[in-house]
Amino acid sequence: MDMRIIKSRAALKSALLELMKKKSITNISIKELCLKAGLNRSTFYANYADIYALLSDVYLDIFNGISAFLDTSSLDSGNESDRSDIRILTDILNYLKENQNTFQLLLSNTFCWIGRIHWKGQK
Repeated sequence: MDMRIIKSRAALKSALLELMKKKSITNISIKELCLKAGLNRSTFYANYADIYALLSDVYLDIFNGISAFLDTSSLDSGNESDRSDIRILTDILNYLKENQNTFQLLLSNTFCWIGRIHWKGQK
């Protein structure tokens, strides 16, 4: 993926999370989001259909972060299985702790938008 796209999406995600600290996602405009991210509206719409598509991308990043710890290739077999399970659980808990503020923010705003998220592959 082009580095400009990666940077634009990161700026939009960061701006969204910052704005969600102060208001519900239903009260955040694309104009306000783009102003906070330092990007044009055309850049936003080149990457996302709406603010809920952006939010689903934030969640996808989180799910990918957690699922990286659950990759079956990292699981050991035999007697080391219990130790491997503990390591994986410890890694997940550390990930949750490192991203605690993001999780709290997203979970506190859940009921406003849950039905409007566009998951990848969903039409």
